[in-house]
Amino acid sequence: MRTELVSDALNMVVSTRGGHVKGTIFHGDRGSQYMSGDYRKLVIGHKMHRYRFATRAEARRAIFAWINRYNSRRRHSTLGDIAPIAWEQNYIQPRPPRQRHQRDRPTGEVHLEVEKSTTVAPPTTTQAQAQAQAQAQERLRPPIWFTSTVLRFGRPRGFRQNLKTRTSTTRLSMAKTLVIVLAETRAHEITFRSFKEHVLDALDADLALCVADNSREDPTNPFYVAARYVWRLSEPDDWGDLFDGFQRQIGADGDWRRLLEVGSMWLGGVDGDAAQPGSAGILLAFRWFLKTTLSGSDALNQYDRFIVTRSDFVHLTPHVPLTLLDSGFIWIPDGEDYGGFTDRHIVASRQDILDVLAVADDLVADPDALYERLRHRDDWNLERVIRADLDHLGLSERVRRFPYTMYAVRPEGGHTSWSTGKFAPDLGYFVKYAGELRSARIARRILAENGWSAARVAVVSFAIKADRKLQLWLRRLRRKFKRSLRLASNLRRVLRPR
Repeated sequence: MRTELVSDALNMVVSTRGGHVKGTIFHGDRGSQYMSGDYRKLVIGHKMHRYRFATRAEARRAIFAWINRYNSRRRHSTLGDIAPIAWEQNYIQPRPPRQRHQRDRPTGEVHLEVEKSTTVAPPTTTQAQAQAQAQAQERLRPPIWFTSTVLRFGRPRGFRQNLKTRTSTTRLSMAKTLVIVLAETRAHEITFRSFKEHVLDALDADLALCVADNSREDPTNPFYVAARYVWRLSEPDDWGDLFDGFQRQIGADGDWRRLLEVGSMWLGGVDGDAAQPGSAGILLAFRWFLKTTLSGSDALNQYDRFIVTRSDFVHLTPHVPLTLLDSGFIWIPDGEDYGGFTDRHIVASRQDILDVLAVADDLVADPDALYERLRHRDDWNLERVIRADLDHLGLSERVRRFPYTMYAVRPEGGHTSWSTGKFAPDLGYFVKYAGELRSARIARRILAENGWSAARVAVVSFAIKADRKLQLWLRRLRRKFKRSLRLASNLRRVLRPR
């Protein structure tokens, strides 16, 4: 093979990227063409010869990211298109196939020091199920007049247009979804029925629990009964001890507790001189734990889409069908953002899920770099930290929104780390955020007779946003009216004859 062949290939790469090749890795097998003088001059000319890290921390972060991707995410054709870690686990612990009872699900006790998991492949979709799914898709199609009217206003970016062409039955039967409940299975006595009907059954999804191993968790509650995977994390007295353990696992030694100085409530649950309120630090620990657990589990390769959510949501309507949410994007409900992206529910593909969960990576692997990125402001919350991390990874531009149609609840006497909510006598439980309940009821009215479609997604989104603006305007009007009453009262007091 001539040197010109590999030189031309390299020039094509540079031209395709518009000359921006800093950090690019051009892999060669060190054959004679790659070792030739002409080729080496070409590489050096494009500044691709060497890369010098500015600090040890930068080198450690880059090496850690590369090794983690190479072993945990990169699919190898020789291993059956699975990652090396997943293949090694399957090789070391072969599982003979056997029939399982419907309620005989595998569970795993996963702790900080030792991880154990037993899983079973998701069931294949039968012909009857596929036909039922196709009929369900047929019912999602809106009338032609409704379609043309709504689409004049456009539809949210990223939504698939399924109004004229239905998704094929073959695609529906191939797509597999795993719904992951994070941290706790709280409020299960109120929420599980709607969760099963409108999430698990509506999406034909399997369930995984990534939860704390504590006395509040009842392993006989319906979430555990329905779960195909159960991953448990031992709950410590100080959640900061877990981050210390995470650092030991990867050989990092940065002072992550220094980040407590960066306000104001994104590390709640971690003890220290500058302890913060709330439970956001606990949720960061669970995201790290879930990422490392998924990386070493065959579940990562068994499913196409992943939904990370919470158990205390009541769903009044079915979840937006994933056939309407393009897998090339990261989907987050449009609401409860608090200056960033809401942490309560997210939909991601297999290719994106580990990056989506990587929000705690720098906290553990390179806290000094994270400190430099966050120290410019002192009003951080988990939502802002999630958005900043997606910005840092270059993923924010691929985030798309869909209607926020569920609401969080709390039973009487139920555990909570933040909002206690307001008791609703007509419902018999506490509603944690009144705006969520309003949005859920608006969606239910719009979808009362027909299911989801791309057009109805646009209608529900518009109606919820309009209602939020109306409620904001009414609150401002009430505040102005109260101020006017106070001014009038003060004026009467001043002008009253003595």
